[in-house]
Amino acid sequence: MKLKHKTYSLAEAFGPGFPTGLSVTGYEPSNCRFVPRLELSYRWDRTLLRDLVVWWEHGGCDPVHLFGPTGSGKSSALRNFCGALKIPMYEHRPHRPIARHQSLQGQPLCMHLGGLDPVDPAPGFRIAMTGNSAMSGDMVGGYVSVRQQDSAFADRPWFLKVSYPEPAVEEEILSAAVPDLSPPVRTKMIEVANDIRAAYMGTSSSDAALPITMSTRSLRRWANLTHLFHGARTASLNPIAYALDRALLYRVDGQPEVRRAVLELVQGKFGDAHGAFT
Repeated sequence: MKLKHKTYSLAEAFGPGFPTGLSVTGYEPSNCRFVPRLELSYRWDRTLLRDLVVWWEHGGCDPVHLFGPTGSGKSSALRNFCGALKIPMYEHRPHRPIARHQSLQGQPLCMHLGGLDPVDPAPGFRIAMTGNSAMSGDMVGGYVSVRQQDSAFADRPWFLKVSYPEPAVEEEILSAAVPDLSPPVRTKMIEVANDIRAAYMGTSSSDAALPITMSTRSLRRWANLTHLFHGARTASLNPIAYALDRALLYRVDGQPEVRRAVLELVQGKFGDAHGAFT
């Protein structure tokens, strides 16, 4: 497929809150199935977007590595970046690195397809990676499959750190995703999510670390399920706790102490009326 380049202003590509006088190169709209769909509720971190634009325009053959805690939006950032600029994106989750060094250097990738066949990178071909660490292994004890990478490989990419969104941004995300959920409930849910994250990442003042965290997608699921189950509220069914089990806590079924610790955080934020809507 022959793609045609197009120059977009940042406002055209990423929304009216960005400058119209700054531009970035992308492609004209096409029927390529590898161009990701934009997430309607996605909200850009301006620092991350700035770094991605500079990498895309000036990074040459250097790959980029987005790292941060689970569910912080690393893959979503890349998908929405490519979707906004109409860039085809092929996602692959390798079980082990195969012939990666040639690709990282912009060299042909040699594949055994009935012989030794070199595959040249197309113009504009780039590599972007995501991970829970900056290639230095598991630093928090929650990512047992994360391995430390060798220094030669780790020396190649740009490193961009991705954190969970600020509370105001998650307010916007929840407001767009579940508009009928009351603002006080949304705010308290975000506070609970950040308490869970702090306990998981070891930055909480509490001595009890949690083995799970709450991503933005889990938070959004919790808010949506709370709204959907609100009509089923009874004296024995609290929609917020009921939804939280289905959005997150059933992942630690068999660890009642974890569920109890998280529900204590919920109780601390919502009080006795933590199933109420206003």
